[in-house]
Amino acid sequence: MEEAISDHVNSLHYVVYTNAFLEDKLGYIMDALMACLNDFIRRHSREQIIRDFKMETEQDYCLFPAVKTIKTLESIIRLKENNLPECIYALGRGIYENYMYLCAINGDREFFEKRLLPRVDEENYTFDTYPDGHINYRRIIHKQTKHRLEEVKTSELRKRLLCEEDRELYHFFYATACQYVHVDVLSAKTYFGVSDPYDEVKPALIAELIIVVLAVLLLDQLRSNGSVKVQFQKDAEHLCKKLAGMLDMCLKLTLTDTEHSNAVLELLRKRLGRIELTE
Repeated sequence: MEEAISDHVNSLHYVVYTNAFLEDKLGYIMDALMACLNDFIRRHSREQIIRDFKMETEQDYCLFPAVKTIKTLESIIRLKENNLPECIYALGRGIYENYMYLCAINGDREFFEKRLLPRVDEENYTFDTYPDGHINYRRIIHKQTKHRLEEVKTSELRKRLLCEEDRELYHFFYATACQYVHVDVLSAKTYFGVSDPYDEVKPALIAELIIVVLAVLLLDQLRSNGSVKVQFQKDAEHLCKKLAGMLDMCLKLTLTDTEHSNAVLELLRKRLGRIELTE
């Protein structure tokens, strides 16, 4: 690796080496993440049939980002094979959103019960309606007291994030990823751009690297939830440290390409530094 990141390395050599390095490391990390998340589901599903899932507790909620992240990572593998980085960013936005929700839940013991649970508590709550009779999914009403609850907005979730790097990711990653989800002319140039395979690391690999880092941060927050079993917390903590160390090497390698700088990569490496790295 040290040879590949020297100041005088040949451009083609660097691209070939980095593409191969990322393919190898990210393949391992993706498999490890999905195995760990599947293990989390197995340990915490309380032997219920998953298709009969009901969200009643924080632990139930934690199953949701676990399943969603697995499906996202599986989809990213296919998108990478078809070289669709824009779609990877759009799909990966959900991982960051789930991460923000987990931060809010872990930081405020009443957040889940008071802000999220009412949306699925059909016994006591119902959705409001617009004057024309259509359902207003943004507002919930208590059936007895008629007390109204507004939806949780991303701007509120951002304020509940744990550190400055997470809040910066809201602008550097989330806001940009939203451009690929919604009809936004700011993303048009990206779709017409063509990368140089001899001078630039595969864009789909860079996109996968970013999303995988976010998935590790999500797992680290998931295992920190108070409802998670102690043994899983220990196992997942060990894995997060190991994967953070591997991802740090990936980020360090990609950041040596100063001609194709990426502020998100720099920010993610700084954020991973908050996790104790292990080789």
